[in-house]
Amino acid sequence: STVLRATQFHEFAGQLLARSPGPVAFVPRMRAQPVAAREVAAALVDLAHRAPTSAVLELAGPEVHEMPDLARRWLQAQGSRRRVVSLPVPGKAGRAMANVGLLPEAPDLWGEQTFDAFLAAGPPVL
Repeated sequence: STVLRATQFHEFAGQLLARSPGPVAFVPRMRAQPVAAREVAAALVDLAHRAPTSAVLELAGPEVHEMPDLARRWLQAQGSRRRVVSLPVPGKAGRAMANVGLLPEAPDLWGEQTFDAFLAAGPPVL
């Protein structure tokens, strides 16, 4: 079987905001390369129509971002005045997330939709 690994979806920033109710949102400091969920779905459909290869493929979005910045842009696109506070995650995992730990080393496939294009299309209200 072929395995497809994908980076975080564009919607992840909104999901983090939904988990932090109130006037201030605490968002973990992390670097991400978000991809459109529809592009991941299309890649999965394409792979399902092919013969299995025993490969592990990685699909990443076109740009690297800091998650707190994505959360701020999400809120701005919705006209919200909530504040976002970047929260460092302690320990080795937190250091990895803040640097390159969540970024693919050499993606096999690339998404095309940028986070700005996602926001311009009207992100779902969570």
